[in-house]
Amino acid sequence: MARRPPLFSREGHPSFSPLLASLAVSAGAVALFGTYWDDAWHTDRGRDSFAIAPHLTLYGGVLALVLVVVVWWWKAGSRVGRARAASSDPLLRRALLALVAVVVSAPLDDLWHRLYGRDAVLWSPPHLLATAALILLATSLYSATWRIESVGGPWLNSLLGALVLSALLVPVMEYEADVPQFSLVFYLPIVCAAVTFCAALVFRSPPQPWPMAKVAIGASVMRAIVVVTLAALGFSTPIVSPVLLVAIAVDVVIRRGASPVWFVVVVPAVVHIAYGLWLPAIPNGVSIEPSTLLVSLGLSVPATAAALAISGQDLTPLTRSRSRLALPGSVVAVAAVGTLGLWSEPAQAHDPGQGPERGLASLSVVIDGPSVEMAVRLHECGGLEPVDLRVTRAGTTRSAPLRAQDRCTYQGTIDAPDPGRWFGYASFRSASGRDLETWVPIQNGGSSRQRHDRVLYEVTQREASLARSATGAGLVALSAALIVVAVRTRASRSSGRAASPPGTSDVDQPEEGTVRPFRL
Repeated sequence: MARRPPLFSREGHPSFSPLLASLAVSAGAVALFGTYWDDAWHTDRGRDSFAIAPHLTLYGGVLALVLVVVVWWWKAGSRVGRARAASSDPLLRRALLALVAVVVSAPLDDLWHRLYGRDAVLWSPPHLLATAALILLATSLYSATWRIESVGGPWLNSLLGALVLSALLVPVMEYEADVPQFSLVFYLPIVCAAVTFCAALVFRSPPQPWPMAKVAIGASVMRAIVVVTLAALGFSTPIVSPVLLVAIAVDVVIRRGASPVWFVVVVPAVVHIAYGLWLPAIPNGVSIEPSTLLVSLGLSVPATAAALAISGQDLTPLTRSRSRLALPGSVVAVAAVGTLGLWSEPAQAHDPGQGPERGLASLSVVIDGPSVEMAVRLHECGGLEPVDLRVTRAGTTRSAPLRAQDRCTYQGTIDAPDPGRWFGYASFRSASGRDLETWVPIQNGGSSRQRHDRVLYEVTQREASLARSATGAGLVALSAALIVVAVRTRASRSSGRAASPPGTSDVDQPEEGTVRPFRL
């Protein structure tokens, strides 16, 4: 009886400098911290200048990663020439592509905001492009460590794998920081896809015990450091996700040589059990209703299967056939998530500060369970009329009247029914018909009082247009293509191994000297 083909295939890559790998780990960790610090800064304080500490940290880490790739390319080209090194080595070529995408994403993001107005959506097209570029960069550097011949090689490999998993979880950053902007049903399916993408890379690397668990431990430690440091700095924090439990389940499934059917069942089940028990037990955990969990579980099964297909896994046990449209279909599947950002309301919750500043406001918030009482005192209120008081979270918006009290003082009461962080807006209209607002983050539940000094700014939202939709669709498609390339990253042919016979795939061809399926 023929042995079932492995769930994931392994390939290698020529040696990558341990020093460069160590620098990549350090730079990636700095960039990761800067990403979460930037998110917390905008959650707690709103929009600020470019030269704030989180931006400098994030861009400093990314710049260091770019320099690692440049040095790698320079060293590789010292023997065969720069152009030939880039053209003959697919893995280095992917890293250089990621480098270009990372560098281009920043001015594209600035141009997007200049043309189409501010937005604060992590899944908006320019933000997705930056995330996809960093995922491709992380996977390229991770794959380059597969044949480091040193004592610390496996650990460097696992640490860069931790950066890959962390980068793949960035799309759910706002869920894990308790500032969701979309329905919670999308949270855990994306986690399932991220874990699957990471597993597809990890199980192509050289054999070692519990490879996914080691990657998840590294990712969890990095997240714990982020949480502790942000808390020490006085910022709101994300959660440490229970991805280690999921990684252990993945290791067990692969160890037993399970078919894709089992993988598609086990990963969503373990993700929903682990997160369903963990989130209510920790601070800042997003509250997910049981009915939402059931819908999420239903979406996670096809999401995991799609992630396997996008990663290049043969799903014959599931589909009985292989489609020639697999790659275009993969791009469409990944792009589907990004389309949510195209039609989202700009600057609704989380980092909503936008438009010219028109004054200052002092806000006093009294929270008693779901009831939120907000008092707003404007430093200058000539010609302004109160409009309403709003709270918004995960696409849900509730409004209530905002009434004038004493001169330049306004007050209103509103219910924020679901536990978690909401964003409260006090809206005004000037005599010339311009809309102005100020905002504050609100952590409802329990009893507390908060005082904030905020900016009153002019709302400058721009209407959706065909040009915006077309440009956004192009950026989303490009982001999807980069993610597909990232999760299909494998060894360069420059290692001297013969190509697969015509009509077969790299996934189906065992490497000489490897044992399949993977055994501990």
